[in-house]
This record gives sequence, structure tokens and C-alpha cells, in this order.
Amino acid sequence: MMKVEARLEKAELECLEGLNHLWIHLECVDCSVIVNFRLHLDFPEGICLLKNLNDFPEDQSHTVTVPKVDQNLDMVFELFTEKKLPLGRIFLILLFSFQNHGQFYKDQRQIPLTIVSEEASDKIIMDQEVVSLVEKMKKHTKQGYTFETIPRVIQEAITELSPLERKYRIDGVCGAV
Repeated sequence: MMKVEARLEKAELECLEGLNHLWIHLECVDCSVIVNFRLHLDFPEGICLLKNLNDFPEDQSHTVTVPKVDQNLDMVFELFTEKKLPLGRIFLILLFSFQNHGQFYKDQRQIPLTIVSEEASDKIIMDQEVVSLVEKMKKHTKQGYTFETIPRVIQEAITELSPLERKYRIDGVCGAV
């Protein structure tokens, strides 16, 4: 059978521009026949998610598929807030399914996460085991964090007016020349 455990890097997240990591550990007891493992992350509005750091196949709705699980697996996801969220407790929901000995299993986990003010962010306690795993993953991942600078496009404005535009224009309106 399989045991699914999930832990957050921080049990609390800043309401604005907060950053956190979710570690999902799949522990195999008898993994010789576990196939088609699917994990879907269902997060409340305002919590954004990046692609998993392990480079497992993932679709746009953040459903990860692992064709065959034959050993313990770790998955790490980076989540963040872009806009200000209301303070309080929310739940991150993990929906997962797999086949074991030809039988289909489906289950879910709820992970509590408390949204706190920016002033309280200096009191947030970090799970050091998750922190070290994330650091290790980021070093070994193919998915590097790079920023691209897009060059500005400068377009020249044509200031030449047609005969009708010259005849009927009203100076001072819409930037007429």
C-alpha cells in the first residue's frame, strides 16, 4: 500500500507576497504494483502555485501524474500570494488516486494554513526538514530561476496629416499637431 504525507515549510503564510513550499512524501509499503498515481492540488483563490520542483509531468491545472511508483517519492511545490488575502485559516486540498493490484484507490488530505499579517511574519516558524529538502531540490533541479529582460519596442509616430485631417482638425484635441 502507499502512505501519503504532506508538510508545509511554514504553517503560516504572509497575507501579501508570501512564499511557502509544500512537501508531499509518498511512502511505499508494497510499491511493486502501484501504477498511474495522480495528484491534484486544489488551493483557495489567491494562492498561486509554480510547477513542481521535481519535474514530474504536470498539466496546467497542477495535476501530477507518475506512471509507476516503485520507491519512496518526494514532491515539492512552491506556492505564493500575489494579492492581499484575508487573515485567518484556510485549507489546501490534495486529491490523489492510484491503482494497486488492479484496484482503484482515491483519497484526499487537507492541510491547514493560517494567513497572517505582514507584521506577524517575523514570528513564523520554519520546518527545518522541509527547508533543507527544498534547498537540496533547488540545487539539483533542471528548472532554474532566471529572469528575462524583454527589450523595449520603440515605434515612431507618423506626424504627417492627410489633406482632410488638416482641413477638419481641431487643435488641442487628441494631440493634433
